[in-house]
Amino acid sequence: MLWPFLLATTSSALYTNEIVIEFANRDINRDQLQQFASEHELDYTGAVLDKYHQFTHRRLKRRSDDEHNFDFGHQVKWHQRQRVKSRQKRDFVTPMDPLWKDMCT
Repeated sequence: MLWPFLLATTSSALYTNEIVIEFANRDINRDQLQQFASEHELDYTGAVLDKYHQFTHRRLKRRSDDEHNFDFGHQVKWHQRQRVKSRQKRDFVTPMDPLWKDMCT
């Protein structure tokens, strides 16, 4: 039975080793961010907007299909591991409009 295999392989997403975190305390300074990063095996990458901060996990693979749930405790309000976006080049299709050539000149 091939159907469950196809369903499992098409629904999985690839995740990066980057994590975006929103802290409960919005007035967190850079020293506190560095301390948080060292406690959780993370590297602080920088701020995203004004209340979100991006970290890179040291032990996770750059691309993996495991979502890996984190337990950061009460100081984290929200977190999300970033997904790999699929980028595909679109083929250029010649329009079927018979007047297309007249429009381009």
